[in-house]
Amino acid sequence: MKSPSLAFKCKTQNSSSVQEFLNSVTKTVENTQEQFDAIPKLSLEFPYRHCFESDVTRFVNQAVKSNVQELNLILKNGDHNLNAFLQRDNHDFHDIFPLPPFLKWNSFLEKLNLSMCSFDSVQEIKWVFLKELKIGHICLGTENNSYIEKIVAGCPVLEVLELCSCWGFNKLNFDNLTTLNKFVLNGIWPDYEKDCEILTISAPSVKILEILGNIDKMNLVLENMGNCVEAKIDYFWTYGEHNQQSGGCSINILQQVFNTLKDVQILTCGTWIIEIMSRKCETNVPFDLQKCNSLTLHTQVEYRYQRGILHFIESCPNVETLIIRASRSHPKCEICIYDCVVDDSKGLIVDDSSNDTATHEIRRSEYSENLGFRFKILKIFGCGEGAHYGNLPPFLKYLVDNANCWKKIVIE
Repeated sequence: MKSPSLAFKCKTQNSSSVQEFLNSVTKTVENTQEQFDAIPKLSLEFPYRHCFESDVTRFVNQAVKSNVQELNLILKNGDHNLNAFLQRDNHDFHDIFPLPPFLKWNSFLEKLNLSMCSFDSVQEIKWVFLKELKIGHICLGTENNSYIEKIVAGCPVLEVLELCSCWGFNKLNFDNLTTLNKFVLNGIWPDYEKDCEILTISAPSVKILEILGNIDKMNLVLENMGNCVEAKIDYFWTYGEHNQQSGGCSINILQQVFNTLKDVQILTCGTWIIEIMSRKCETNVPFDLQKCNSLTLHTQVEYRYQRGILHFIESCPNVETLIIRASRSHPKCEICIYDCVVDDSKGLIVDDSSNDTATHEIRRSEYSENLGFRFKILKIFGCGEGAHYGNLPPFLKYLVDNANCWKKIVIE
């Protein structure tokens, strides 16, 4: 009989109910261990508090004894007080689970997912067969000392690394990790008491790169991305005083980011990036993305986004597949670059900065009428029920009409 995988999840905040849940987890794993020599996968997810440390330690010990290959330890702040969580030093805040030493040299782990688990001594880590590592909601260093490079140094065959809402670093150097194929950075908890910092990422072996979520007050700089062939750049800054510099400064930063990704063949960009690139700026020149043949844009097609959309299309002169997925900006990162308002009485979009009351059809004349796009496949999602060429917005018709070699058009 095949060894089972076990997954345990608890949502309640009541301490006594959580304790009953954890007691049940312990018994279930013990019963399974009596029947099987190994358990390939174990998952535990619940609202963690310091009083449950011994229970989680017992669970981790069971996982080690079961030669588990995939371990998911997804602990959540039991009080749901993230502000307090972020304001306190990692070593002073008790509701974080300290990884026990016996897990740090496990020789069976191949996949590991940790959330709110602290690394007290990263030098001891030795996960010789670990291929996928995900770390979330934890401090990964101090101002002058990043832990993450030391953690991955103990993972000689690591292929996938994801950091989710972590903080405590401004440089990620993976130059010595030659096996790393995919890196995902999904948000960074910001320190609003500090000025804007530079976040440098160097990953010469990475083939797939994803920069997602809120990276407030971090100016992204990419280095050594020559092997990257697929990238998803869908990060944002939230609205606030620090976001007022989202003009030429951010455009210059994005110029560096995308020019570093010049060998990318598959590119996906998010709404905030497209909004920024829609600003009129002297430094807003096309990126060097000659090798890109598939471009996906998560964006609306209103006027305020159109310059950014065309910027990416013109930056990818050899793109054959264009996918536009209509998606609204996250409400926390909405920035009205053109201060646009809708005049419902006339059905027009008004740009307060220029007092221009032209419709989309007229504004389309800003762009070349014969760009000669090389699209072979166009996919448009989010146009509403019953969408077809005849009722497409004028801007999308413009893209269709200026392509020279269509083979397939999908409108949903």
